[in-house]
Amino acid sequence: MKIEERVKWVERKGHHILIQDFTNCGKTENSLKILALFEKEVADAKYELFNTLTIISGIKFDPNLFLEMKNVAKRVRPRLANSKRVMVGIDSATRRIMFKGMNMFAGGNPSLAFDTVEEALEYLSS
Repeated sequence: MKIEERVKWVERKGHHILIQDFTNCGKTENSLKILALFEKEVADAKYELFNTLTIISGIKFDPNLFLEMKNVAKRVRPRLANSKRVMVGIDSATRRIMFKGMNMFAGGNPSLAFDTVEEALEYLSS
């Protein structure tokens, strides 16, 4: 999957959902590009209210990536304050730590964790 395809909008039951997909994206540089695309989409969003889904299955974390995730979360916080945010793929201790950290820095409604993308999309479109 190309980096540009990893950040996309979907509409489900009238709800706009921005997905960022880090699934097995490889190098940290790829993850950083996905974050940058996500931040740009949030800033340029034409929707007043939208929800987000982050898929982190197989992501490789390092300190630089976590720091940038934290910084992006702070920068997009005002735009996502009233949004539902969910994550899928929290299947390791490292990912659980990242999930807790992102909730702490993002503010607003806390992100929820789901086991599958379908469950997450169902929640986001309800």
